[in-house]
Amino acid sequence: MHVRSLFACTAQVISAVLLVVGPLGSVPNEARAQQSAGTVEGLVKTADDTPAAGVNVRLRGTERGTTTNEEGRYVISNVPSGDYTLIVSYVGLATQQRQITVDAGTRVSVSAITLQESTQTLEEVVVAGERSSYATPTSEHVAKMPLRDIDNPQVSSSIPATLLEDQVVTSFEDAMTNAPGVFKLWESTGRGDDGAGYYSIRGFAVQPTMRNGRPALTNGSPDPANVERVEIPKGPSGTLYGSSLISYGGLINVVTKKPHSSFRGEVSYTTGSFGLNRGAVDLNVPIGEENDLALRVNGAFDSRASFQNSGFSQSGFLAPSLLYEATDQLSFRVDAEYHTAEKTNPTMLFMARSSAPHASSIDELQYDPDHSFTSNDLTLRTPTLRLQGLMEYEVDASWTAKTSVSRSTSKSKGNYT
Repeated sequence: MHVRSLFACTAQVISAVLLVVGPLGSVPNEARAQQSAGTVEGLVKTADDTPAAGVNVRLRGTERGTTTNEEGRYVISNVPSGDYTLIVSYVGLATQQRQITVDAGTRVSVSAITLQESTQTLEEVVVAGERSSYATPTSEHVAKMPLRDIDNPQVSSSIPATLLEDQVVTSFEDAMTNAPGVFKLWESTGRGDDGAGYYSIRGFAVQPTMRNGRPALTNGSPDPANVERVEIPKGPSGTLYGSSLISYGGLINVVTKKPHSSFRGEVSYTTGSFGLNRGAVDLNVPIGEENDLALRVNGAFDSRASFQNSGFSQSGFLAPSLLYEATDQLSFRVDAEYHTAEKTNPTMLFMARSSAPHASSIDELQYDPDHSFTSNDLTLRTPTLRLQGLMEYEVDASWTAKTSVSRSTSKSKGNYT
């Protein structure tokens, strides 16, 4: 029994010794690593002898570095022995350098470094780039005279054709979303006399009833194929355009594309969700040897379905424009637009105006927005023809005489609910 106990005690002692010696066996290696490295420390001050906090301190050619603390001090640990260049830098201050030597297992205290303001002059910096500007610098329709925007006291917004092309706009309603402070009240219905869409400008309802600053009533939604820009003068513009064509909030004027003296043609096709298929053409042809006559033709065909279970629209559009420059001072232009569309009636919800609403959401009304409550057999056709003529005579550099005529014919054929 005594022998057995002696062996047990001996085994426990040997195990304890192995547990102690095992970890200690690695101590010499770590100690040697620490003994072969040193530490760099120091102080950084500004010209007024105050501690410089947040200053970058690094050793050139290595990844070792740090920043100074609130007291302006820094410490770089585990630096292998050798010769180094200590670099101290901060934005707006002149960079300082010190040559130091680090010995194994020692702390190198660098004398205080003072940073001075940099008097170096930056070299010329040239920033080059491109920016798309959709601003319209001048307009002859907003104030009925060619004023620059900066000289025009009338508040207005302009939506140019370049913006519509970049956005791949396929409807007039999408184009109007670019106008600040203009909100859509309801869809274009196509009904007689007032079938165009309604928009709210400064709280008043208004329709797109102007073409090139002249009356052009429509029973449907204008096609954007012939739009050069859309101008929205805001405020009491009735003094310039007549109260029967605008509202107290302002007006919507569509400026159409004009012929020019160079040959140009463009064909486009757009497709999208809900059965969108749209083709458009823009062709400009100068006529005659002297290029005093030019013809421009814009056209489009648009077909689309609806996100609801029923509903569609199909439209055709053709807009020829002829420009004749009789002399350097006298010119004549004739614009025509023919637009025909057939579509189902848009679904609208009208709340009772005499009582407070009992619901605050579509879900509370138990109304299914994906259901159209109509049929593709109940459609409305809206053929519209617009003609405009303009004679312009430039008296001198400051005065121009214009004589214009405008006529619109629109119909509504079919069923309307």
